[in-house]
Amino acid sequence: INMGFCSCIPPPASVQPRKTYNILVPDVFGNLGPAPKLEDPISSGTARKIGKLQEYVQNNPSKAAKVSRRLTRRIKKALNEHTLGDVKVAVHAYKHLLNESTAKDSSYTFSYFSKELIQEPDVVINTLLTFNHNAIQSLGAQLLGCYIQAQSEIESQPDVDAALIGVACKIAASAAEKEQQRQKGGGGAGLAALDLASLQVSCLGAMREYVVLCHKLRILPSLLEQIEVSVLEIVENDEHGKAWLLEQAEEKMRQPPPAPLQRTPSASGASKASPHSSGGSFLNKLGSLRHPGKDHPFQRTSKDEHHHKGHHKADAEGAAKAGSPAQAGRKGTEPQRPVDVALDVLSSYRPFLRDISTVRRVMETLLSWLDKNSRWDRRELVEGLLALVQSFAGDLTFPLTSCLMRHCANPSTAPQHLTPHQRATVVRLAALQGMTYSLSTLSLALSELPKVLLLPLPPSSPPDACAEVESAVHSALRALAVEVGDAEQVCEAVGLVLRSSSTPSHPSTAAASSLAALEASRLRLCTLECGLTVVSTIPTFAGRGCTFSGCVLPPTLLRALADACTTTPLATAAAASRAPEQQQQQQLWQLQQQQGHAMAKLLRGMLAPLGSNALRDERQALMLLQLAG
Repeated sequence: INMGFCSCIPPPASVQPRKTYNILVPDVFGNLGPAPKLEDPISSGTARKIGKLQEYVQNNPSKAAKVSRRLTRRIKKALNEHTLGDVKVAVHAYKHLLNESTAKDSSYTFSYFSKELIQEPDVVINTLLTFNHNAIQSLGAQLLGCYIQAQSEIESQPDVDAALIGVACKIAASAAEKEQQRQKGGGGAGLAALDLASLQVSCLGAMREYVVLCHKLRILPSLLEQIEVSVLEIVENDEHGKAWLLEQAEEKMRQPPPAPLQRTPSASGASKASPHSSGGSFLNKLGSLRHPGKDHPFQRTSKDEHHHKGHHKADAEGAAKAGSPAQAGRKGTEPQRPVDVALDVLSSYRPFLRDISTVRRVMETLLSWLDKNSRWDRRELVEGLLALVQSFAGDLTFPLTSCLMRHCANPSTAPQHLTPHQRATVVRLAALQGMTYSLSTLSLALSELPKVLLLPLPPSSPPDACAEVESAVHSALRALAVEVGDAEQVCEAVGLVLRSSSTPSHPSTAAASSLAALEASRLRLCTLECGLTVVSTIPTFAGRGCTFSGCVLPPTLLRALADACTTTPLATAAAASRAPEQQQQQQLWQLQQQQGHAMAKLLRGMLAPLGSNALRDERQALMLLQLAG
């Protein structure tokens, strides 16, 4: 029988055409030679074979899934047999394939490898990250960074990336803690130190790529706080990071102050000593809230204040010219120190600090981090971070001031986190940061700083703690008022805040006896005192800044004072039928109302000499008579 014409038997495998990827993938690992070692670099021959494998995938994108499956099998086999050199080669092959997928003429994308890298049951990246070996975890973080970097606005997987980035954050924190323990134990620079540093660098690089991707997608990173805290702690515990932050603070001080954007041209003068001393006497009468304290100026020299006012646009320009923070020390090479990559991650927060919708969340995380471990007492750290944030924010400086101002008045930060001295420091920094937009900052300060005076103090506070906080608050208000330098604008700001904080003229009995009503009364009392401090600086304004247009007092402030002086406390008969505790609350409310009347009249007495022709206006004359009555 002629078998050449009728045969059902297939030809032997030796004469069948072999599938190309079954040749290229094993060839990458050099099966005929010695097994690669984990500590050895990728050889030029292996890199050339990886390049051939990528060219094959580029020309045959339908075979990308088969190539990926074979690389995944090799990784799992190498992990089981502990031949970790093959894992390194496979990860570098994946990285090269992912990097080349971003080319314009690429015929495949990162999603061709998603099934093996991030999906069940393979989840190669998560397997590498959770493997109990520092070098393998570092390879997993590098692969994660390349996988995120290959994504674009059109095709991305931010939710999946966030889950893996969470694992990388925990690994980086654990590595940083081990490194600190090693240094405390006197460990030198060895293989363990290099492994920990490489692991931190890889994890931080993945975090950086994730933040950059979120900016491309115009979304806020879901792990923004976790990443920010991890990076800040690395910078804090590294001598190079602290030195770099100190340079930022010194560079900020050397720059000239910008011209205020909310200031009348005629109101540019030097500040004089205020004739009104805050003293805290109105709070001393209540006894349970505050003690009298002597007012103190900012704890800086005039030169420091000159250099710290506002924000200069050259910060953003200088940062753009210098590039990322780490580029100053590595001269174009890949950074090897974790702190360099950590500073790169911080620089990737730049677009979020220039977006009004995201700046508050970034700042709240930073300020909450500074609250812990007495970091506000470390001047170089605080000023360096604020200078860095200003350079990233560009011209958008008022939201930074707003975050500082609201943070120091936030009840959730007292008293377990911020000491009175630290809270006073935050108040001073908020005022100094807001000098560029002085009028807006003054309005915000009149609304927020009175709340600072009502915050409870820790039982272990020193006797002069109340005086220090009050001094910082009133000094900040006077400095902002002098920076505004215009009597009409200052009085309008005070009047608007007073009217917004006014209580009903005839509150109900139930409302007056409630704790909320008492707190509102205390807040209004503090607001009146802060307004009195601001108005007391008007005589120190230079030029025509201390006068009023047309010699007429601002009607907004007069109406606010009229409301304050005509508010009637409840009759004592209504309180007589109450419990003793409620009677005490009622008496305290009446006392606070009386103090508010007295301060409103004093404020009116200070304004009347400034507007000598105010009584010519019939309406204002009636208001003044009502206040004087």
